[in-house]
Amino acid sequence: MMLLSVERGKELNALLCKIKDKLKKAWKEGSAFLPGNYGKTSYFRYRETCRIQEKMILLEGETSGKTAGMLSEIAEELSRNPLCREYEIIYAVEKKECALLRNFLRKQGMDGRIEVIEKDSVTYYKKLATAKYLVTDSAFVHIFTKREGQMYLNLSGCRFDWNEEEKKSEVNKDWNEQKGFFDADYILCPDETAMKHVINGYGLQNFAKGKIWITNVAEDDNKKLARILCENFILGETSSD
Repeated sequence: MMLLSVERGKELNALLCKIKDKLKKAWKEGSAFLPGNYGKTSYFRYRETCRIQEKMILLEGETSGKTAGMLSEIAEELSRNPLCREYEIIYAVEKKECALLRNFLRKQGMDGRIEVIEKDSVTYYKKLATAKYLVTDSAFVHIFTKREGQMYLNLSGCRFDWNEEEKKSEVNKDWNEQKGFFDADYILCPDETAMKHVINGYGLQNFAKGKIWITNVAEDDNKKLARILCENFILGETSSD
């Protein structure tokens, strides 16, 4: 009787192991349909099947930090410029920052013109795949690949204090940041010092196809900078000089 119980126990253990393995496999396969992962999966589908929306602008960044004011001013300029009346303006931030940004836009009277969306959502990946104009202060998600016809402005060159050695050594380690520079059509830098650090620190020499755009605008004059960016990047052709 004892021997039968031991054998039965072995059979049950083997059965449980099989069930566990099947559950692991099912979870692995099903995880692609979780909200975050499903969005990443859908990005490729949207990229291959959806047309680029010629009058859609996607801004992505943070609500705090050195370039937050710049992005906010760009958003305000776009929302108030009569020439942008027909453009759809999307602002993507982390989930925890959505309420804060919506409240800010409401106080500024821009909530009716700018749609706030959550990064890593399905909506975000659709906008990323189909927006004509893309603006970010860092780098888009690592699966992003710019489509022919999309225009990508990277503000990362303005994010760092290039006089701080510690900062320069830190940013050079981020490969996705480097990819962001390689993907961009235009890289915004406040001056030639920043431009040199971006080019040398991220190994862009002779490889990156994007153009460095030196603003020569005072660091705290975000309103003027936003107007220049909107007039040249969104509404006109950026100078090739």
